[in-house]
Amino acid sequence: MQRLVVVAAVIERGGRVLVSQRGPSSGQPGRWEFPGGKREQGESDRTALRRELVEELGIDLDVGPRIWTARAGPLELRFYRCHWVAGLRPRPLSSVQFRWVLTTDLPNYEFPPADAGLVAALAAGRLTRHRGHPRGAGTIQGRSTEVPMAKAKRERRASIRNMQGGDDALRALEQIERQETAERETSQESLPRASDSNGDASPPDKD
Repeated sequence: MQRLVVVAAVIERGGRVLVSQRGPSSGQPGRWEFPGGKREQGESDRTALRRELVEELGIDLDVGPRIWTARAGPLELRFYRCHWVAGLRPRPLSSVQFRWVLTTDLPNYEFPPADAGLVAALAAGRLTRHRGHPRGAGTIQGRSTEVPMAKAKRERRASIRNMQGGDDALRALEQIERQETAERETSQESLPRASDSNGDASPPDKD
């Protein structure tokens, strides 16, 4: 059975982690989570996570290495460390609220059961922070999926326009898409003719 991939961000700043609270219409309402969502058809993990951060919080962050993987039924949850940029101002565009929580306080918040291992590891300080990962580390080389991606983009933009603060989020999303198009064109020019690579560029799981 092919698993559905969910990507989420671990965003740290000064010993605190950014978490958001699910709304009443979501699955497991009221629980706290690491911001992210389901990867759509034609997306890489990193493209999906950047999109989700724009849609949920109105912020555009570079996506670093994968630091944790968990499974819950048909879902595979992939957690990536994202480098915080000073001066950004997140907003709860599609969640009830967000908080910067001390890592040691994370166990006091109610997370989905699948997040329990990551919460415990962060609280215990077992996940060391990677510093200075290069910008653009999430560039993915893959097969063309322009038709399904174009449809998904239209649907995303239509939903974002109806959000509070949606204009700013839409402009950020368009900037991401322009950057990804330029990176994709550059990477395709450098690929050997016989190359056919797809999937996620993350290193194999160690856990």
